[in-house]
Amino acid sequence: MKKPAGMRPALTALALALALPGASARAGFVEDAQQALAAQQQGRRKEAALLWRKATEQNPDGFIWDLRGWSDLGDGDAEAARQDFLMGIDRATATSTQAEANLGLGLAALALRKPEPGLAALGKALLQTPFVIPAASYETALLALKQGDNLKALAFLRQALSLDPLHLESLRALARLADTLKRKDEAWAAYARLAQLDPGDSRSVDRLKALARSIPGDPSQGLAPRRLSLPLLDASAPAKPPLGPEEPRLRVALFSDGHGAPATLTQISFLTNAPFRLEAGAQTINKETTPGDPWRLVFRPERGVLEVRDGAGNLRLTTQQTVRIIPLVRQGSVLVKNAVFAPGSGFDPGDRELRGSFEAHPTGDGFLAVNEVPLEDYLYSVVGAALPQGSPPEALKAQAVAARTLALWYRQHSSTMAIAQLCDSPACQLYAGVNAEMRHASDAVSSTEGLVLTRAGQPLKALQQEDCGGLTETGPDGPGPAAPTTPLELERFLHAAPAAGRYDMAQSLLPAADARWIRLLCEKPLRRRANQLKRIGKILRLQVARRSPLGRVEALDVVGRRGTLALEGFQEIQEVLSPGSLRSSLFSIVSLRKPAGPVRWLLFGAGSGQGQGFCRAGAIGQAALGRDFRQILSVYFPDASIEKLPVKSR
Repeated sequence: MKKPAGMRPALTALALALALPGASARAGFVEDAQQALAAQQQGRRKEAALLWRKATEQNPDGFIWDLRGWSDLGDGDAEAARQDFLMGIDRATATSTQAEANLGLGLAALALRKPEPGLAALGKALLQTPFVIPAASYETALLALKQGDNLKALAFLRQALSLDPLHLESLRALARLADTLKRKDEAWAAYARLAQLDPGDSRSVDRLKALARSIPGDPSQGLAPRRLSLPLLDASAPAKPPLGPEEPRLRVALFSDGHGAPATLTQISFLTNAPFRLEAGAQTINKETTPGDPWRLVFRPERGVLEVRDGAGNLRLTTQQTVRIIPLVRQGSVLVKNAVFAPGSGFDPGDRELRGSFEAHPTGDGFLAVNEVPLEDYLYSVVGAALPQGSPPEALKAQAVAARTLALWYRQHSSTMAIAQLCDSPACQLYAGVNAEMRHASDAVSSTEGLVLTRAGQPLKALQQEDCGGLTETGPDGPGPAAPTTPLELERFLHAAPAAGRYDMAQSLLPAADARWIRLLCEKPLRRRANQLKRIGKILRLQVARRSPLGRVEALDVVGRRGTLALEGFQEIQEVLSPGSLRSSLFSIVSLRKPAGPVRWLLFGAGSGQGQGFCRAGAIGQAALGRDFRQILSVYFPDASIEKLPVKSR
C-alpha cells in the first residue's frame, strides 16, 4: 500500500488551483462553490458551511442548494439540510436534481426522526429518475425495518437489487432479513453472492456454511445460472475451415474468480457430443459417446490421484498426471456438469459446454480446469456474452475485433498462470462456452475473422468496460458538453443524468446503473476491511488524494483515529470501499455525519470500469446512429490500426 516514489502530489494542480481565491474566471457563486468544495473535501467542514451559505445567497440553481444540503447533513445539521433540499427542489431545473434533493430530504427527515415526511420524499425520488432508485429503495427498506414491516423492507431491497445487482448494502440487508424470516434458500443465495463479492466477510461465509447444513439437498443446485442435460452443439453440422495451419489456440482457465484466479475442483461430470480421446500421460482411451451417459472425473485426496469412471461407474483411468478429454471432430464439445469445489468462493458454478478440449491439472487438494480452444471458436462465446441481445450488428463486429485483440494480447503476455493464458471471468473476458453463443454475435465474429487492433504490428491491450458514463480518459464519449475541467463541473457531471448527446445514451439496452449510480457506505464494514490492511481504528474521513486529469480517483486516503491507510489504484480502492462491486473509479464522496463522527459516506458515481478502451454502451449507441465498426473502434483506439492475422509474434 506504500505510495511509489515520484507519485504526483496528493492534490492535482487543478484541485490546488481551484482551492485558491479567484481561480475561476467566473464571478459570484461559482468561485464560492469552488472554494466550498475544496474545504469540504479536505475536512474543513465549518469553513465549507460558511462558503456554501455565501454561494447560495446569490440565488443559484437547485444543484448548488443540493450540494449545500449534503454539506449540512455531513456536518450533522439535519434541520438545515432539510431546508436546503427544499430549496433545491424549488430551484431545480432538471428531474435528476429534484430526485437528488428528494433523496437528501428523505435522509434529513429520517435523521430528524420524522419517518412519514422521510417516506414521502423517498417515494417521490423513486418516481423521478432510475439512477436514484436503488439508493432510495435501500433507505425505504431500512425505515420499513425500523417500523417492523419486514415484508415491505424485503420488497424494496429486491427492487434495489433488480436495478443494481452490485448494490452491496441492499444485498447485505436482504441476506440478514431473509435469514431472520427463515427464508433459507433466499438467505443462502444472498450470502453466497456476498461471499463471492467479498470473501473476507467472515460473517457471510459462516452463515453460508450454517445455512447449507440446514437446507435439505444441495442449495447450490437452485443457484447455478446454467444447468444442461445434454450438449447443445451438433457435431455433424458443417464446420468452417480453420484460419490455416497456424490458427491461434487459447488456453483458458475455467471457474475463475473476480480476480482471475481459477478455482480448485474436486469432481465433475462430463459428456461429449462426439467420439473423444481420453489421455493421461502414456495412457490413451478412445471412446464413442453415449448420449445422456455422463462420465465422472473425481479427485481422491487419500491417494492424491484423479479417477475417471464411465457412465456405468466402471473405473477407466487412475492417474496423478493431467487428464485430457479431446473430441475427435472439429465441431466436438465437452459438457462439464455438476462441478464440486474445494473450499473457496467467487466463481460461477454453472454447467458449461466447451468447444475444443478439456484438461484437469492435479494439485495437492484437487485439480484446475483448462479449456484449449481455437481463437475464433472462443470468440463466439465471448462476444455473445459481452453485448445484450438486440445489439446492432456493427457494435457486435466492433466487440469481436476488440475481444480478439485482447485475447491475443493475453496469449502473448500471459505470465501469471503456468497452465493457461487467460481466465474465463470478467477479469480477463467473460467466457461461458457454447451456452453464451448467439447467432448474431457469431455472425459478427465470422464477418471480422482475423481482424485485430495493432500498434507497430502487435496486438494492443484492448481494455473494455460496460459503460464509460459518457466520459473516457481521452475525453467525452461523443458530442455534447465538454469534459469537466474543475471540481465543481465534475460534481455537476456526476450528480446529473448523462448528457443526451453522448454515444452511451443513444442506446437503451444496458441498465441505468451502468451509467450513473449512488452508493451509501457504512463505517463498520469499511473499518473491518481497512483494518485488515493497516490498524487505523475507527474511520474518520475518506479523502481523495489524487484524480486523473478527467476526474477518476487514482489514490484515496482512509483516515482513521490511529493513522491513515493510503490506497493506490482502482483494485485497492475497490477492495476497501466495496469489494467486487464498486462500478468505477469515477466518483465523488459526501460524508454523512452524526455528532459522534461519520457513520456513512455517500458516493455519486458514473459509468463502470476505469475509462480506458472499448466502451460497450458507447459502441451500441454509435451503431444505432449508423456508424460502422471501424468508425466505432477509431473512437476508443484512435492511434491503432486494424490488421488481418497473422500479426507479428514476439
